[in-house]
Amino acid sequence: MTLAAWPNPSGPFPVGAIEFDLHDDSRATMYATPPKIGRTLTVTCWYPATSVENRKRKSYLKPEEAPINEFFEVLKVSAEKRQQVGALLTAAYIDAPVAPGKFPILVFCHGGGSYREQSTVLMEHLASQGYVVASVAHPHEAGSYVSATGTLLKTDAAHLSDLAKLQAILGQYVDWMRSDSMQTRIEALRGMIRPLRDTWLGGLANTWADDLLLVADRIIDGAIDHISGAVLSEVGYFGMSYGAHVAALAAMKDVRAKAFVNLDGGLFTAEPLGREIGIPSLCIAEDIANPAIAALFGQEPPPAHEAGLSMLHALYTHPDGTQNQLVQHVTIRGAGHGDFTDFPLVLGPIPTFVCFPAGTRVLDIQCELVGAFFDLHIRGEGSSFRDFARVRFAEDVVVHKIRPQAS
Repeated sequence: MTLAAWPNPSGPFPVGAIEFDLHDDSRATMYATPPKIGRTLTVTCWYPATSVENRKRKSYLKPEEAPINEFFEVLKVSAEKRQQVGALLTAAYIDAPVAPGKFPILVFCHGGGSYREQSTVLMEHLASQGYVVASVAHPHEAGSYVSATGTLLKTDAAHLSDLAKLQAILGQYVDWMRSDSMQTRIEALRGMIRPLRDTWLGGLANTWADDLLLVADRIIDGAIDHISGAVLSEVGYFGMSYGAHVAALAAMKDVRAKAFVNLDGGLFTAEPLGREIGIPSLCIAEDIANPAIAALFGQEPPPAHEAGLSMLHALYTHPDGTQNQLVQHVTIRGAGHGDFTDFPLVLGPIPTFVCFPAGTRVLDIQCELVGAFFDLHIRGEGSSFRDFARVRFAEDVVVHKIRPQAS
């Protein structure tokens, strides 16, 4: 893949990128061998820059990371392809000077078993629009990576085996995403919570959420010299898949949170079940009629439509199951789970996981939707998100109606 294939962000700012480690003595790293007191988080941060002259472009991954990426192994990505992906040059410039002014901060959580650069296109887009965007790696709990200080942190083997358990649990409780009854969906989610507690997905959700809070705290408090003084106290949280659930927990814990975005994520612990997050929230879901979901259900679900429920409609409701007016639900037509990452660009189609052809169309849709939602609810820019999404992507997305009842 050539450099020209990587998309240029559309915002007015060039994009800078830094990487740093943050240590917390008060908590443990339970999946280290042996477990140890303290957690060291590795963070990649994208931000609005000024001059990028004589600055190097950031590579997608470090040379040592691509060959050991367990997620690529699960997806059966060849060794040659891994090297190509790792060597890709992105649109961000390493250590570029920060643009004048102060900017809101967005904190991102990647999917379970994945890596912090998995949504680089989206991170760069948001930074070019005037946000400081931080993505967090969790020690021995994310895909294997190299820290900012050069330490290799291998993922614990239990993580991959628990992902297989997750598939079995989802297969047992599929009604949470396919039933036309909100009450049936909520009951299915209640059934999932107990078996998920026996996996790291249930056990680490709040640990990861506290990781996100630590990153927001340290950046806002000025602990990162390169961006010190450039960050406002307004925070948005977002995540993909398991990371979306983690981001929801972080948003519920942080009084500074102004908006939250869920990129095709489910529910792994009970806190958001029948409870309001309390801030404007956007759920962007894969198409329930895509081949992966059809295989899970054993039948082809009906196409998504405005009057129907998205896959994620049972999340973040009122206690009685009625929908919260602060929560918007959008489905991207034809999208699969992996389309909510950089994979359509860097890997191309993967049967039942990445449904879009190689390219950036689905990434463009996500970038604009997420950017418009944060602009409206953090900066107060724009008017109706629903009208924007309907008009801008009339053929590509379904903007679901808010149901007034829990039936």
